[in-house]
Amino acid sequence: MNKPKNTETQKKTLSPKLVTLTGAALAALALLVYLLWPASDKVSTDTGSTDATDNKPASVVEPPPAGTVALPLPALQPQPAKPIPATKPPTEPTVSVPSITTLPLPPLDNSDDYARDELDDAFASSNIDQWLPENDLIRRFVIFVNSLSEANLIRGQLEHLPIRGKFNAIETRPKHYRLDPESYHRYDAITDFFTSLDGREIVRLYQENSSLITKAYHELGNPQTDFNKVFIDAIDELMATPDLEGDIELVRPSVTYRFEDKQLEQLSKVQKQLIRMGPENTRKIKAKLREIRSALR
Repeated sequence: MNKPKNTETQKKTLSPKLVTLTGAALAALALLVYLLWPASDKVSTDTGSTDATDNKPASVVEPPPAGTVALPLPALQPQPAKPIPATKPPTEPTVSVPSITTLPLPPLDNSDDYARDELDDAFASSNIDQWLPENDLIRRFVIFVNSLSEANLIRGQLEHLPIRGKFNAIETRPKHYRLDPESYHRYDAITDFFTSLDGREIVRLYQENSSLITKAYHELGNPQTDFNKVFIDAIDELMATPDLEGDIELVRPSVTYRFEDKQLEQLSKVQKQLIRMGPENTRKIKAKLREIRSALR
């Protein structure tokens, strides 16, 4: 269902773009001040105690000394009270607050056209459509971010991405290999795309479409969990990937390759995938994730 485009009284919305490996990254981020799950400001009211008025004793009139003749005091003529000029209270400036009308979001089952329009509007210069799955954009975004937060990658989640080329390793001795740096370039395009996105715009769309995102997340059976925490956890999982320089050594005891460094091999699937993208791409992606996380705060 297509929505009418922005007017001055309307908000933009949505940003479910997983940006694949960014984990929704594509994230606190204002953990507590977003439009996603807006936290109401707490205003503490200090009740000041009123100072008690001092009770002053009435003045005491002493009797005149003996032999003194008391002269009558002249009668005091009452003076007319001077009128007090009326003061007009200061006029406070009138602030005109424009009303903001938010269009109702479409049902989750019919949100694909809406989501594409919002993403196309927000990232018109990024040719974002080629990076999006064909359907269920919001649900796929939520599932992808949730899997990243659990340090996992579900097989097939990235199959729609236009990543060309093959993984390659160079044999250095029997069953020992070095990850071919040329393999890193398979991920250059997606890294360039992701890092070209405005992190604040990602967060804005994410927050403004919180109700659809939350509904999709609750469908996974987590009605009590705040998806914003899931988003932050996904970003943190990727950010914890170690920064590597130089050659990455592999072993191949059977069909699959493994990192020769046991500490690297013990990393999560998500972190190992980021390492396979190469040191330069890893640095770029982590820098953008840092920007998104900062905007979430």
